[in-house]
Amino acid sequence: MSGPPLIGLPGRRKKGSQIVDFPDILHDLDLDLYFADYGRGVIEAGGLPVNLPIDVDIESVARRLDGVLLTGGTDIDPARYGAQPDPELLAVRSCGFCAIPSFRGKQRSRSIEAILREVD
Repeated sequence: MSGPPLIGLPGRRKKGSQIVDFPDILHDLDLDLYFADYGRGVIEAGGLPVNLPIDVDIESVARRLDGVLLTGGTDIDPARYGAQPDPELLAVRSCGFCAIPSFRGKQRSRSIEAILREVD
């Protein structure tokens, strides 16, 4: 069965207590989130967004996906792209989906298999 390309979207993990006006009974639960604009962008480009929880074994789903949109964020160490940390921002934490050892040259599309080979 053919259909739109499946595009993985990793996000962030938050506790319910970190969400303003979230019901108290749900404060201890974990939420995996990404900005809806990323999902809408994938849909507008003809793809189908697939949520990738932080603890998913990426190798187990990689061959089923047609791509992964690495959205970035404040958790990517600026040293990875040759910049200095902004003193106004919080300390950098390691990204659970940081599959890119470093940014090299112009960004380009690559197969998931090629990315996994580089990570190994």
